[in-house]
Amino acid sequence: MKALSVFIALLVLDFVWARYNIATTTKQAWRAGSYSVLIILLGAFSVISYTEDHWMLLPAAVGAFCGTWLAVKHD
Repeated sequence: MKALSVFIALLVLDFVWARYNIATTTKQAWRAGSYSVLIILLGAFSVISYTEDHWMLLPAAVGAFCGTWLAVKHD
């Protein structure tokens, strides 16, 4: 269950990072600022998760790839 939550957290985190980059590139300040809040919160959760259990890096890495892939395909 923990691996699934880390996978989902990183999937969403990388999706948000990609959307943040798109928002800053297109100068959408409000949207980029909102994404930055999510980046901090999701990033903190994910770091705490894989710091306690190094095996959580595997679902984190897969989630990160999937999140970025989805964000880029979404546009």
